Amino acid sequence: MAAGMFMPEALACPGWEYAGKLYKELKSRDTLSFEAWKLFLEAFPDQSELSHNFRLEIHEVITCWPSIVKSISTLDTNALTNFCANGLTLDLAKLISLTAIPTLTALIHTNPSQRRTHPLTGNAIRDWCRAVREKNAFPNLKLLYLCSIPDHGSPDITVLGHLSNFPALALVGIERAGSHSSIKASGTCGQWQRTTANREHKLNKTMRDTQKTIAEKTKALYTYACRVRESQTADTSGASEVEQPVLTLSCYAPRSTRDASTATWFIRRHLAPGEPQKRALIVLDHQNDGARGTKKHKIRQAKQCDVGILLDSFGNPPASDLKDYYALQS
Repeated sequence: MAAGMFMPEALACPGWEYAGKLYKELKSRDTLSFEAWKLFLEAFPDQSELSHNFRLEIHEVITCWPSIVKSISTLDTNALTNFCANGLTLDLAKLISLTAIPTLTALIHTNPSQRRTHPLTGNAIRDWCRAVREKNAFPNLKLLYLCSIPDHGSPDITVLGHLSNFPALALVGIERAGSHSSIKASGTCGQWQRTTANREHKLNKTMRDTQKTIAEKTKALYTYACRVRESQTADTSGASEVEQPVLTLSCYAPRSTRDASTATWFIRRHLAPGEPQKRALIVLDHQNDGARGTKKHKIRQAKQCDVGILLDSFGNPPASDLKDYYALQS
């Protein structure tokens, strides 16, 4: 189908009953191009049957990254966008470029080798999250899976503090080679709570399911993220979002570079009134009785944790409500 030969109005005129047949025919023949898909979306912005997964070769993503991001950033805001970066090296520049996509709802990154070759450092995470805050980006991103943080890099408590800049984020998976999280199962960290051991097992099982495509895994995890957000914020928009057209872009890469390992999962919890969220400033006075006299070193913690975390998490509200929610979901 030559997309340039059609206008959205021409597709919309006969209605979905007829245009839908053409759409299904293109899908069945595997000839549906991205430009053609965009035309259908413009003509029928609320048609959930337009949900589609475009699989991209890894070399295509690397060479065409700017044009891919630009194309997605201009999509109708009624559509949702899931990006499954299998085997792709996501450096700081690429992560920041994704902030131009307001429809991004899920970002899944599976490439364990990046932890060794191009790890996502603490400074990179901080700068990315700062860019998100300054640009008011990712208004719809609810699901995030990171695999490139080195095993002995920034601790989860620091990463989660930075990720609090993401306004809609509800579910985060942090994959490392081993279990290094200082946050125990069901433990809290500012706005975040680690899932129960049972729930974490189920989420990791979903990621490792070899019978499902990455698009299917992402859909399952995103649906759960919407439920978490609804339970915490009384936001009922998630139910309707699942029915919106969803564009999924998934990179195809060798299995060794895209297999998921074990992740630590966190959900965003509702902060009780009066709970602090500000960045902490710690001042350490080091007394030196030598020839140079007294020295004072002011050390600013870049971790965006609340004061309760730095003081051993005193005063955190009980997690009984969340446990009841998990029981219903089991």
